[in-house]
Amino acid sequence: MATGFKPAMMSSKTIFGQGLVLLVSNAGSGLIQIAYTFALARLLLPADYGAYIALVSAFGILGVATTGIQPTVARRFARRKEPVTQSSLIQIATGAGSTPIIIATAILAGFLIIATPSIQFEFGLSSPWPVWLLVPMTALIVVTPALRGAVQGSRHFTALASLSTLDIVSRAVFGVTLGWLGGGITGAIGAQLAGSFIGLLATIAYLRRWTRTRPNQTDTADVDTGSDSSSLHTLSTLMTSPETQSMIASGCILVMLTLDAALVGRFFNAEDTATYSAVTILGRSQFYLSSTIATLLLPYASSAGPGNQKTALGYGLAVTGGLNAAVLLVLITIPGIVIRLLYGEAYASAAPLLWHFAVHATLLSLANVVATYLIGSGSRWVGTSAIACAVFQIATVSLWHPTLDSVILGLGAGSAAFLGWGMFLAQLPAIQDEHI
Repeated sequence: MATGFKPAMMSSKTIFGQGLVLLVSNAGSGLIQIAYTFALARLLLPADYGAYIALVSAFGILGVATTGIQPTVARRFARRKEPVTQSSLIQIATGAGSTPIIIATAILAGFLIIATPSIQFEFGLSSPWPVWLLVPMTALIVVTPALRGAVQGSRHFTALASLSTLDIVSRAVFGVTLGWLGGGITGAIGAQLAGSFIGLLATIAYLRRWTRTRPNQTDTADVDTGSDSSSLHTLSTLMTSPETQSMIASGCILVMLTLDAALVGRFFNAEDTATYSAVTILGRSQFYLSSTIATLLLPYASSAGPGNQKTALGYGLAVTGGLNAAVLLVLITIPGIVIRLLYGEAYASAAPLLWHFAVHATLLSLANVVATYLIGSGSRWVGTSAIACAVFQIATVSLWHPTLDSVILGLGAGSAAFLGWGMFLAQLPAIQDEHI
């Protein structure tokens, strides 16, 4: 299997090493994030902590629109044949479908400022500062993923892992410090902003250092900034372009992973919602752990040559399947022990649901790998397929939810459909972009 990667000038040993770095980084960052969450719950007043979680969760909805920026930019860099300079880096990062997102976030920033009094009232905030601090975040969640897409697409995975970990560590350090000093919800939001800003500065510094080693030339003629401009004259062509489909698919996967919790909160009582939340936290952790493989393989799936792309897909499915199979084995054999260790006896009712949700998370993890391959190979249908499956999940859960198990069954059916249709699309000829 390693031979499939040789045309990309990367040995299987290097791929394994970088994959291990990403895996350890993701696991470590997740543990730090969990510890920080518990620390913040102790440092803030209960009302402030609840308002902070609600405000950040509401703001996180924007992630549905911005989550596709990094893989889109990464694909453009992975398919580029010319050396990267500072000028070409900026052109690729800003030309790979980010412009509509930039406009949307600018509008959101203005809305946050204008609607501050209403937001304060809705979330029970005594100060406008938590809302105002979210305004610069609207820029960071666009700019940082675009720049990190360059790091990912260029296969600098150790740097990518370090930069991602720096975000989490910086946020935790600032958050605990400001919380200990009595910063309240303003301090918690400020810590998130500070950590994100430090991560952005570190990314810029890394890219500046990297591009200094490249030839100092302007190579705009060979810069791949997106689809051919003539193809943008019609809305239908724009919507089926690989860039748009990448944005849509990434956003829909996030919806398929997170929206179910909100639906359960609407249709079930507080006790059932708490039980389901305990289950989904483990399921999402399972997904994010295996999504490391998709991060690693996107540049290889984007490389010209069907041999590289197909090998990347097979490698990704095999490793992701192995990781999820190990999790499933644990949750099928000792679900009660897992629940008692993590949550205590109060959540014992969640134990039977653990492996049911893990099956859904496994299917979605595998579908994420296939979607990553389709994004990398330039599929014009991956986003449309993701929309259909996400809508199917939402409709199924909304119309049929007699038990929590039925909710999970509906989610699993949507994930299975996404995986199956994605595998069918993966058999179609890959699109080879022009002007790369």
